[in-house]
Amino acid sequence: GIKQSHLFLPLFVQMPLFLSFFFGIRMLAISNPTMLTGGVSFFTDLCTNDKTFLLPIISSLTATLSFEITTRGKYALPQHPFAKFLIRSIAVMSIPLLASFPKAVFIFWVTNNFFTAFQAALFQSTTIRNIFQIPSPDPIATKLREESFVEMMNQAQARATQT
Repeated sequence: GIKQSHLFLPLFVQMPLFLSFFFGIRMLAISNPTMLTGGVSFFTDLCTNDKTFLLPIISSLTATLSFEITTRGKYALPQHPFAKFLIRSIAVMSIPLLASFPKAVFIFWVTNNFFTAFQAALFQSTTIRNIFQIPSPDPIATKLREESFVEMMNQAQARATQT
């Protein structure tokens, strides 16, 4: 069986790396004078926030694109509709918060999101999966349960109290 605690393992591995990149780039934007003129186009000063909201919007759109590519296609694992709704909502609702971040952070995030979307699309290709000998997911194991979110939470709580 699958241990529910193992589902969070990738998050605990990736989160410190992501936060290290975020804080490192943010500190670099604050302390490095070359970041004042290192950008291009309308965002030459990478130390300031984007007053046009364009970079936060692009960042949210590319994060959503990456999520959509990973959850669709022949080899994608099914996602509960509420989980999809929640992730899409967070992407939209986070834009005002993201607007306070330096532009340098968005250069990293948007680039990272594009690479993630490209990688997800690449590994959904049958040819690439055959080259790297990646097996297809088990159709029974990947079947999405038709329970509501509340029912799933109640069952999880019941299982937790039994042990």
